[in-house]
Amino acid sequence: MNEQDLREALQDAMTDAVPPRTVTADAALSRAQRVQRVRRANILGAGVAVAVIALVAGAFTINSPHTTLNTAAGPGTTPPPTSSVEHGDRTQQKGPQNDRSVQLLDALDGMLPYPIQKATDTQTTGARIPLRTHQAQVEDWDRNTWSYQAVEPVAPAGGGIGAGRLIVEVYGPGNQIPTDSCAMARAFWGVGGDCEEVQVVGKHIGLVQHTADGRVDSLAAYRYPDGTVVYLAQSASIYQAGTAALPKPPLTDAQLVNLVLTPGFKVA
Repeated sequence: MNEQDLREALQDAMTDAVPPRTVTADAALSRAQRVQRVRRANILGAGVAVAVIALVAGAFTINSPHTTLNTAAGPGTTPPPTSSVEHGDRTQQKGPQNDRSVQLLDALDGMLPYPIQKATDTQTTGARIPLRTHQAQVEDWDRNTWSYQAVEPVAPAGGGIGAGRLIVEVYGPGNQIPTDSCAMARAFWGVGGDCEEVQVVGKHIGLVQHTADGRVDSLAAYRYPDGTVVYLAQSASIYQAGTAALPKPPLTDAQLVNLVLTPGFKVA
């Protein structure tokens, strides 16, 4: 006990002494020492309590799922996320993947055979939804495989009110789409329908002429040697858009199977 501790203890002892009486120096010193021991014991007890609380809290933290996940991977490593919850939105609104979907839409516009053209505002009167769109979307986080879509409302040049729709979808290498031409074609949106395999300049193309889905009338599908799959689909109407339809789909079957091979579609 230093001089300051002794002075404080003596003051406490004198203050607590009730009723007033004569106090000898030895008695005052003994009482001050007892007060100091009690004070130290209280401080020590408080420290032990804090340590116990911290230990209990630590036990719950060790068993939390987040900590267990990070620990299981080893120091300095993080297990690869496998869902959109960890990664965020599957679509990319900007960046290189989105740029590819813009490129795909430009390629779709550039291949339209006369007299088919982008539908005018008059031809798409009454539209309740955006009609001209593009999108880049991840298909598998772990494989880093992407798909790209471009949609364009189309109609004959000089035609009256009414529009159909062309859709291009491209799936990069590593996709899980069937390799058989007709199985590949029917896999588009699960439309099913009647299919035949057509050869164009030695390339095998799946052609679905009559689908079982009201959103799509017909489509062609082609797989490149590296695994990239390209779909070109069409309909005489724009599903649930509120616009008038064309009397028939915008492209012929021959145009469909030839245009699916458009080089600009291979953006993946």
